[in-house]
Amino acid sequence: HRMREWQVWQDDPAYYNPPSGMLALGYTIPEALLRPGGKELMTVEQHFELVNWQLARIRTGLLLAELTGRVLIMPPLWCGMDRWWAPHTGRIPGSQMPLPIRNCPLDHVFNLEAGFKPERIREYSFLSNKLTPHSVKTSQLNISLP
Repeated sequence: HRMREWQVWQDDPAYYNPPSGMLALGYTIPEALLRPGGKELMTVEQHFELVNWQLARIRTGLLLAELTGRVLIMPPLWCGMDRWWAPHTGRIPGSQMPLPIRNCPLDHVFNLEAGFKPERIREYSFLSNKLTPHSVKTSQLNISLP
């Protein structure tokens, strides 16, 4: 999925124009969740508060897409901490990744190999991909959730 997010993976043309149409989800994350107390580094609890706020809206978007038979274009995700399989304080040791992470990879938050329906979603960068037809880019139903 990361290769698609970075627009370096080429799918069959049908991927870029699903017959059922698409639904793009957008929202504005409160600044207090992105920089709690005005600080760059977050606690684990603050990271999960940020991620859970987004998950609640994505869950609604997935439901709306399912009910309307559309494919959901995922929003860009923000993560307060990097994901790594060893203890760390927000960043992988040696990394210069600015926090919070904008355009956090989808697999930082979702287990794409365990029950998630990847054919029912498209990556956040889908509408800026040069392989996505102009007719698709201009015919989307966009929603914003509070």
